[in-house]
Amino acid sequence: MTNVAHILIGSFSSGSSDFLAPLLVDQGYSVDLIHDQYALSQIAPKHIDLLLLDVTAADDLAMLAHLRTFIDRAIIAITPHCNDQLLVAALNKGADDVIQSPFRTDELFARIRALLRRQGWNATSTGN
Repeated sequence: MTNVAHILIGSFSSGSSDFLAPLLVDQGYSVDLIHDQYALSQIAPKHIDLLLLDVTAADDLAMLAHLRTFIDRAIIAITPHCNDQLLVAALNKGADDVIQSPFRTDELFARIRALLRRQGWNATSTGN
């Protein structure tokens, strides 16, 4: 295991991913950002420790289900605020956790640390 957790952000539109990547780097994570569904399905199987996936519409759920078939690491789906149906569907399609946007970054970082801990990461090795 390396000293830095590797987070992949999959986003099919600009938005939360553009501001999240530098914040996660500041927290001590290695971050890659992908805006293309095909590239995401090709790159995601490579070594990652956590996937943040922008799930903005029901159409994105198929990609989430597809990714879950070959990614055994934690997936956090980012869904629009007040869309409880999409939140529940994302969990049913394989997300380990869901956070609704807009969100507090400190809450997202805590959720990331919690999921990484379950995968064997020491909470003091990355983030606060």
